[in-house]
Amino acid sequence: MKEFKKRRGVERKIDFDPAGMREIALAYKERAREAGIVFEDDPFRQVIACVFKVLDSWDAPHAGLYRAYMGIAEEWGTAVIVQKMVFGNNSPNSITGVVHSHYLGYENIGLFGEYKTRAQGHDIVSGVARVFPISEEQRSTYTASSPFSSMERTYPEQYRKVYEAVKRIRYSTAGLLQYISPSLVFLTAVFMFHEPMDGWKLRSFAGICTALAIYSVSAFRSDATKPS
Repeated sequence: MKEFKKRRGVERKIDFDPAGMREIALAYKERAREAGIVFEDDPFRQVIACVFKVLDSWDAPHAGLYRAYMGIAEEWGTAVIVQKMVFGNNSPNSITGVVHSHYLGYENIGLFGEYKTRAQGHDIVSGVARVFPISEEQRSTYTASSPFSSMERTYPEQYRKVYEAVKRIRYSTAGLLQYISPSLVFLTAVFMFHEPMDGWKLRSFAGICTALAIYSVSAFRSDATKPS
């Protein structure tokens, strides 16, 4: 990237025109091939490979540093959600980011994380792009975020929409949704890749499913009895 920036007299990646970005991509692909990296052409195998790359990334050194900085527990693990891409680099006002929330009291939720305009998700999580804080609370609390303008201040309307969306999602619901991806990974491992499934693993999975079923029924009955 530095080589092409110098060659074309460009300071930022977003200043490259389409022809310049294509030239960079092809040069990168050629260097990767020279390094012995194999590119998978089958779309389904690409998705599966990406899923395993994400799961493996939890143990990467820079991921450990990020968790230590953000106060995220090692035991949480990670999951993969496959969904249609939203183009965060569609315009100068398109935003890509990672948002975490924490409960501050009744009807009060704090948001923190990172965002960037005209970017894709890998620009945020790769650690190679300059990112900006989500909230003013984060900007004033963390020294590393203080020099940069927050999303709350620069894009107040977008920040308000994110904040309202987070408020509408109960933490118990969000926790329940976290079981979807691991369950799909488990089923894929057993039925597609035929990984061994002993009695204890089967009992554990059955216990988790039973607990989720009990919780779901309880939550449904609780919502049904609430006054409209």
